[in-house]
Amino acid sequence: MDNCPINETGCQMKAAFNERFNGMDRAAVLKASEIDRRLDELNDLRKEVIIDRMTLVNKESFDPWKAVVNERLTKLMTPYDQKPAKPNWTAIVVVAIGILNLGVLILHYVRG
Repeated sequence: MDNCPINETGCQMKAAFNERFNGMDRAAVLKASEIDRRLDELNDLRKEVIIDRMTLVNKESFDPWKAVVNERLTKLMTPYDQKPAKPNWTAIVVVAIGILNLGVLILHYVRG
């Protein structure tokens, strides 16, 4: 301790403070490297998120497409959603007259 210009206790305190500050410097360097590592991981994660976003469809482009598809499905399903059609009485009458004529014709040939 001959080279210390202050008393022995002051030199010990100075050495203790220097050691403490050196330790704080090492801790700051380690913390900075840890922060750099975390930032690199976050940047990698951000790149993955950007790639995933490219595969998704945004709402502005999906909504018009959805409206067109819904309109087409509505047009396709409308005939099946309606009630059954009422019978065509004209066709029924014509078929009935045809059957009666056929019956009369068969009776005419059977009798003779």
